[in-house]
Amino acid sequence: MPLPKPVVTKENDVWVIRVEKPNGKVQEYRCATEHQAKQLALVLQPREGTA
Repeated sequence: MPLPKPVVTKENDVWVIRVEKPNGKVQEYRCATEHQAKQLALVLQPREGTA
């Protein structure tokens, strides 16, 4: 089963990225700008053949 992609949202003027880990826990990252959040989300995306 493929891992879910990171979810990027804006909450209280902070960009938040949430990534669900294979163990069911959610890792959260916070960024100051939308650009930072989108770039980090790209890096955090699961790759084919991993997990």
